[in-house]
Amino acid sequence: MITNYLQLVLTFTIVTILLIGFSLMFLKAFYQRVEQGSVLIVHRVSKEPLVSFQGAFVFPVIHKAEKMDITMKIIKIDRLYENCLVSKDNVKIALQASFFVFINKTKEDVLLVASMIGCKRASEAKTLKDIFASKFSEALKNICQQLTFEEIKQNQEHFRDKVIMAIGQDLNGYVLGDLVIDSFKRVK
Repeated sequence: MITNYLQLVLTFTIVTILLIGFSLMFLKAFYQRVEQGSVLIVHRVSKEPLVSFQGAFVFPVIHKAEKMDITMKIIKIDRLYENCLVSKDNVKIALQASFFVFINKTKEDVLLVASMIGCKRASEAKTLKDIFASKFSEALKNICQQLTFEEIKQNQEHFRDKVIMAIGQDLNGYVLGDLVIDSFKRVK
């Protein structure tokens, strides 16, 4: 009688361990982790998309998952020679600038970028340049026209800050992290 009882307990324990093991393997198979600098957007049936910066369960028939790179990207703007800038005192300036842009790490901004551009294209250098190059270039031009060559040359940080303010914060889910003036010279 005791051996029957032990066999029953042993069988129950083995079945429980197997069920737990299979359940964990099943869950692990459907869990998608998100590496640093990315976000996972899970489109669910008749619900608002889930935005996760760590990971989420994605079930193939019920969900569609997309990853988006939200790391900082560099957009280089060259205003050289025939396309150079003109200062307030009519001095031609050849300028190269690097704008550091990234997607704001909030659910709303991630979904805005995903819906407007798409997850795959959101961090492609060409797409970002297409979206922001004219706005950034125009800001450089406008601020340059407000300052003399000497004002810009002697206080490039002030020039940089004015350009950042002119661009503003409304970048449709993106954030301008920084602006670096790579080269700045007078054109003769």
